[in-house]
Amino acid sequence: MLETELDSILYDARNHHQAGRFTDAQKLYEKFLTLKPNIAEVQSKLGAALAAQGKFKQSISILNKAIENAPNLTDAYINLGGVLHIQGDTEGAIDLFKRAIELDPNQISAHINLGNTFLRQEDLDGATNAYTLALRIDSNSHEALNGLASTKMKKNNFEEASNLFTRALANSQNQSETLCNYGILLRNQGKFEESEKTLRKAIKIKPKSVEFHINLGNTLKSRRKLDDAMECYQQAITLDPNNADAHWNKAQILLMLGNLEEGWREYEWRTKCSEFQLLIWRPGGPMWDGSDLNKKIILIYCEQGFGDSIQFIRYAQLIKKLGARIIV
Repeated sequence: MLETELDSILYDARNHHQAGRFTDAQKLYEKFLTLKPNIAEVQSKLGAALAAQGKFKQSISILNKAIENAPNLTDAYINLGGVLHIQGDTEGAIDLFKRAIELDPNQISAHINLGNTFLRQEDLDGATNAYTLALRIDSNSHEALNGLASTKMKKNNFEEASNLFTRALANSQNQSETLCNYGILLRNQGKFEESEKTLRKAIKIKPKSVEFHINLGNTLKSRRKLDDAMECYQQAITLDPNNADAHWNKAQILLMLGNLEEGWREYEWRTKCSEFQLLIWRPGGPMWDGSDLNKKIILIYCEQGFGDSIQFIRYAQLIKKLGARIIV
């Protein structure tokens, strides 16, 4: 009787999990483990359901228990690697994906996840190799095709990337991530109208994706549809009020429209954008907060291009009048 009940619980849990009802799936996995503890396969699935809800600390704990109970369970290594990838521990994620591949070289999801992690690191050769190995296992894997296409796009191999995106979408037009990436490629190629149509398809499938709205805004900005672009960035901010990329892109539209005060205020979000991290100096002292500078030293450095530096160096004279010693 117990085994029948356990089978029923697991069946329902998997259905909820596949349908994206992760809280319901979590409750059923936990119920299963209460009745039959230390089943690694179920612990691994519970870890994945927790991660999908952003409960990363709990997810890591249960996934480590799954690995303790079944050291050869590849799914547990892949799921744990996925959590570390999300949290930015790329080296830890890579080690776990490689361990899964050692246990089962034909585990396609391990190769794909390894490729995704390399891509995040900008290790384009590593990503290319991982996705290529995945496609040897399944030549029609849309995830591997999307990943390899994205890698080719970053290498500016636009024609190869286009062919790979087309292959990925051949079997299904409902792949929102692939549609978004393809929309980015079309924008990079200057095909703005096609890019807009493609990105709108992606948003129709996944309307709450902040990334999709930002990318549509970027395409609309390229088409000089500034009001429409602003709507996209504002929608992204509504979905995620702390998204730095959405605020920074909104700032550019505000400045282009001549709304300088709000535009410069929003522009401060750039310091939290990943692409700016290498441009920002961290000399060790505090950032100037507008307080009294009399008899103090202030360092001014060139953050972006020569044009901006020439444009704004005139403010050094204003700062000097506040009594500061300036180092440029």
